[in-house]
Amino acid sequence: MIYLPKEDSLLLEKHVKKLASGRALDMGAGSGIQALAAAGRKAVKSVLAVDVNPVVVSHCRKEIAGKKIKCLQSDLFAKVKGEFDTIIFNPPYLPQELAERDVALEGGKKGYETIVRFLESANAFLSADGVVLLLFSSLSGKDHIEQSIRQNLFEFRELGRLHIFFEDLFVYRITKSALLKKIEKSGAKGTTYFSRGKRSWVYKGKYCGKDCVVKVKRPDSAVNSPAKEGKVLNVVNKLGLGPKLFAAERDFVVYEYIPGRYVEDVLETAGRNLKRQIFRQLFEQAFTLDSAGLAKEEMLRPLKNAILTPKGKIVLIDFERTHMVKKQRNVTQLCSFAAKQRIAPFKDIKHWAKHYKHSPTKGNFKALLKGMGL
Repeated sequence: MIYLPKEDSLLLEKHVKKLASGRALDMGAGSGIQALAAAGRKAVKSVLAVDVNPVVVSHCRKEIAGKKIKCLQSDLFAKVKGEFDTIIFNPPYLPQELAERDVALEGGKKGYETIVRFLESANAFLSADGVVLLLFSSLSGKDHIEQSIRQNLFEFRELGRLHIFFEDLFVYRITKSALLKKIEKSGAKGTTYFSRGKRSWVYKGKYCGKDCVVKVKRPDSAVNSPAKEGKVLNVVNKLGLGPKLFAAERDFVVYEYIPGRYVEDVLETAGRNLKRQIFRQLFEQAFTLDSAGLAKEEMLRPLKNAILTPKGKIVLIDFERTHMVKKQRNVTQLCSFAAKQRIAPFKDIKHWAKHYKHSPTKGNFKALLKGMGL
């Protein structure tokens, strides 16, 4: 039930004794060897030893808890609070072999799953100049772990390695990248990885106490879409559209997080009245964009680019492809989508779309809405 110190523990302990400082967190405490190593340093003020296993936590409270060391039962960061200057993690890193997983040794089917979960949340608990000391094995999927480190906007350096039989053990020193520090300086705090977009990595966090989204250009993308989206949001916000822009730099954009459901998911079960409410709002916002000479280029299928909030408001998101045009097309593109959703008979939609395309005036727009029963 308790992971006794072995070669991996001793390798990590060597670096903990050299580098631990400030407020330290020993994640997956096991026997308590890393917590004790950290507590033995004068540079360390306090140590929080965390483990998901209640037996381990009970052992640590009896054997190592004291003036410097406190113990807590938690699944990774679930019950942890505050920031730490040193986070130590000797995770379960082996690939799962049997149907029943040994959580002390096996990190998941591939071996790296627990490490990835840890990395996706670590930023919110690491101080600006803090250090993560992470141990893992060549059996854990080294390339995947390094990709996850970069994807979570960290930098890493190998501190040491040890070859044992058929595997290599590694200890990495992980710190916040210059870009991540820049994002935090803009006001976005506690960012955690959310999803991988076509051109960006997407994160969630807090901006002045409000939920926010942070987008960062993917290294493999030729287009710096976050920088472009920041400029567009500044324009569309003045039109009363889109999520509120909080901050924008050349490398990233920070804006308001919109709670709710994607239009795609709502339309699957929506009744006629709700569909009409949704399309009325979509058309009104499409007309506003047309009037401003902007093309969103996603109105043919605004399935995951529009959110229905709990208050019943439609908010368009993802403006990274939006650009200035001479010929309006948001409303006419949306007409094609409305036809597929059978908002009105196809011949009626085609008739009013043709009139609007020929002369995109406010009068023709109102006639289009009336003709479609919106």
